[in-house]
Order: sequence, then C-alpha cells, then structure tokens
Amino acid sequence: MKNPAINPQQIDSSAILEKKRVNVTWGEYSIVDQTLHSLQQIVDEQEDFSHVLLISGQDYPIKSNQYIDDFFKKYKEISFIECLLITENNKYKPYIWRYDRRHYPANRILERKIHTAYKLAYKFITGKEYKIKIIHHLTPYWGSQWWNLSKEVVYYSLKFAKNKKITTFFTTTWCSDEVFFQVLLKN
Repeated sequence: MKNPAINPQQIDSSAILEKKRVNVTWGEYSIVDQTLHSLQQIVDEQEDFSHVLLISGQDYPIKSNQYIDDFFKKYKEISFIECLLITENNKYKPYIWRYDRRHYPANRILERKIHTAYKLAYKFITGKEYKIKIIHHLTPYWGSQWWNLSKEVVYYSLKFAKNKKITTFFTTTWCSDEVFFQVLLKN
C-alpha cells in the first residue's frame, strides 16, 4: 500500500521533508535505502551538524532540546549504536539467520519462488539447509535500528554504501536496518 501524500501545510514550518521518498516495507532493505537517502540529504543541505539521531515515530525524547544539544556537544565525535556480535557460540546465534538465508522482498515474487524451490532441492539432495556466507568475510553484528551517529560516521556510512557488492548483499538480508550500520561500523 502506498503512503498517502504529505500535506506540507499541516507540517511545522521548521520541518524538513525528505525529497527522495522510498516505499518502505518492514523487514526489508527499503528501510536502509530510505535512511541512506535521508543521510545524503542531511549532508547536502545542512552545513553544521554534529550528529544524526534516528528514532522511531513513536519515540518521545524525555530530555529537553537544550539537554540533548549539550550532551552531543560534550560527545561531539562519539556515535551511539548498539552492536552485538553474532556467532555460533553466543546468545545472539538466533539472529544469524538474518545473514545466512536469502530473503527476497515482497515485490520480487518470481525470485522468491525460484529461490525457495532451489532451497528445497538443495535440502532434498544434501540433507542440509541452504545457507549463504556473508560477503567479503565481514563479521556479522546485530542491534537496534535506532542510533545516533557522529558527522564523521555519517560521511563514512555514505561512502561505504557506494560499494554495490555490499549493498546488493544486504538487499537480501532480513531486517537489514538492524544489521547494515552495525556491520559497516564494526568491520
């Protein structure tokens, strides 16, 4: 379902609207794609910023704007992001399926069906579940989609996202918004 158009007359005049809107679907790479577009727009339009804070629409800051500004002035070059190592031997092992199983977005129906048939044939022939390896031998990490990134990390993230092999890999991971930035920053 397409999102309804935003009526600019109903929005606070100090708000900045995202110019390039992506139809976002929960659990899919479209969330990362939209986040990267937003970061690029911030870099292009905002001369002076120290951090980008990504929070959900239901989050409500419990501190004043002044407190938040003072906090980030104090920690100007520090980013705040949850990064939890995923291994076969730790408590985060259940999240490894986000990397080692292909997930095709809902709009790629034919690819999903072909891949499902391939996985079933692979399991029938080998007796094992089909798994993929994370690209470039990157170490898998997981964490919350919500974070606060310093200006330097924002620029680094945008540079990292230009690597099409890496971004293509993440288009077939599940809940890539909870792994993409963690992997790029910890590796």
